[in-house]
Amino acid sequence: MSLNTKLGADPLGFARKYSIKAGDVAGGQSAEDRRTVNGYIYSKMLTGTKISYLNCWQADLGKDVTMRAPRGTFTDEEINRSIAEGADTVCITAQAAADPAMVPAWFLPWDTRGGVVALRIPPMAGYGGAYPPFFLTAAINGCSVFVTGTSKNPRVFHGGKGTGVDGDAVQIWRDMVVSISGKTEAQLAQANKTMYVKDGTLDSQGLATTRTAKTFEDALNRHYAPWRNNNMNKNLIQLTEIRPWGAFFGICSAGGDWTFYLQENATISYQMYEKPAPENNNFFDSIAKKFKKQKPIPGRSFSVSRPMTVRQIFPGGGGVAAMTSSFKWNSLRG
Repeated sequence: MSLNTKLGADPLGFARKYSIKAGDVAGGQSAEDRRTVNGYIYSKMLTGTKISYLNCWQADLGKDVTMRAPRGTFTDEEINRSIAEGADTVCITAQAAADPAMVPAWFLPWDTRGGVVALRIPPMAGYGGAYPPFFLTAAINGCSVFVTGTSKNPRVFHGGKGTGVDGDAVQIWRDMVVSISGKTEAQLAQANKTMYVKDGTLDSQGLATTRTAKTFEDALNRHYAPWRNNNMNKNLIQLTEIRPWGAFFGICSAGGDWTFYLQENATISYQMYEKPAPENNNFFDSIAKKFKKQKPIPGRSFSVSRPMTVRQIFPGGGGVAAMTSSFKWNSLRG
């Protein structure tokens, strides 16, 4: 079964298994610039170009996520950013032209100029033509996404700028969407960088991360401890970094009600070491001692991406679509 078929058949199950990275734009889409708010552009997606067709491809182990993208899909800036995401990431490109092999979706791009782009999804009831039950917005690596309206007729906003935002970006985009939508801050369902990039938690190296990523890091370190994995793997694995990032998507029920989710992902960087032989009739002490002295195998450093949690943001929010099991995803490999 192709990745496109899997995404179309069970989007939530897909997000539990694969880390999703969407492209920033969709060919053939257009938005109308409405006004400038505090120096940033507010744009509104035009009715005729809200639907795109999504194509999935999975990055290979040991390669950055742009290696198999169609020529011209990513800009140089996007390539530099995407290298930080690991192999096994499912990259999704969008186009306006209909293609039966692709997944139809309401797609909300990112305005690379800096600002907020809005998309209002019409109700399923009374909609003329095929109604896509899936929503996806461009990859979020510091951006904020907001949802207002009702579950039948939601309005989604994507606010972000790669660099150069003066002040608190979270509050800048929040204030801008309050101004645009006429809603209060309390009426906005949102996913911002404090929820999927850094929330004040520090990882084992003292670097900024999230509580979810730190919990995930601790679990991985326990799972790949050398004394636990000596009989499971030909080589030992040592983690070097767990870097969190996110994706945002929505699913519409058969009754026409939308639910929106934040996918919290982790890029896992690791090195492989040769498994030492036991010594001195003290198996566990020997493994732990020799592992510390081992040098990584040349050319055996990798980065892969895995979903950590899928959190419901709208309506209500706060819930988590639990992973099947802590370690049911594909194991780290070399």
